[in-house]
This record gives sequence, C-alpha cells and structure tokens, in this order.
Amino acid sequence: MIALSCDHCGDDAITSESHEFSDGQGDRCESCGFPGTVSVDDADPEEVSAYWRISDDVEARCQRGQVCEECR
Repeated sequence: MIALSCDHCGDDAITSESHEFSDGQGDRCESCGFPGTVSVDDADPEEVSAYWRISDDVEARCQRGQVCEECR
C-alpha cells in the first residue's frame, strides 16, 4: 500500500493498494476530511510523481471541528 500525505494535517490523505494514483482522484482527505485531490506530475515519464493538493477555496475546512486551530 502507498499513501499520499495531506498538506493540511500531515496524515494519509489517500491510499492505494495498486501503488498508482490518477490526476483528480479523491475528494476529501481520509484522515481529516479537508477537501483535495491528487495531482500527477508526469512531465518526465522516468519520474512520475503524485501529490495530494488541498483545496484553495477560502471556505474549505477539515472535519476535525474545534480541535483544528486553522479551521475554527
């Protein structure tokens, strides 16, 4: 299994048994619930990289409620 880390909470945002991710995959972080999606950088076929990118919407919040200082 492989996982991508969340830019918001630092925990696993999305996991894959197949060790592959698709651009745009996902909806919310599996750990904190902050909206985001996978971004795949495949400009160099020798080094394809995938990243979890949180939403840049100013209204986006995680689901950790009062525990999260950033999302209160």
